[in-house]
Amino acid sequence: MEELKNCNLCKLASTRKNILIPCFTSAKGMIVSENPTSKEDKSGIYSDPSWKKVESALEYYGHRIDEFYVTSGIKCAPEVNRYPSQEEIKNCSKFFLKEISEIKPKAILFLGESIAKYYVHVDAYTYINRKFKTRLCDDVYVTYNPKSLRSGTQENDEFRGIFRQFIASCLS
Repeated sequence: MEELKNCNLCKLASTRKNILIPCFTSAKGMIVSENPTSKEDKSGIYSDPSWKKVESALEYYGHRIDEFYVTSGIKCAPEVNRYPSQEEIKNCSKFFLKEISEIKPKAILFLGESIAKYYVHVDAYTYINRKFKTRLCDDVYVTYNPKSLRSGTQENDEFRGIFRQFIASCLS
């Protein structure tokens, strides 16, 4: 963790206020957001309202978010309303890969295209709501960034559906 606090691999470090510490580390599986928000950077905790959509999808299938390891693909918040660049993800990859090697999740769920694109090596939007086998883990799922979901759309049903598959992999 000290290495992460002292990281200066990219320009995001110069505006960082806090490092989001992974939470809910019981590790049935790993849920990975793209990046912390500026609000989360200020508070140091996962507090974005979009996490309610993740919690709701898990609760629909009888699970709680605290049953999973929750982390971000990059550890510093980009400027407001911007997804991380591939270069920023690359700079944080050693920290993220270390988390995977320590946790050894049965399944990983990426929330968002940019983080999935880097680790799954596909045009993630084309492959949204699908399962992959990767060097990270045998069961890797990609779904929408919950920040981009609008109420009452087909995307919400697809988002919830991928959680069913992710949970099944975590429990197998």
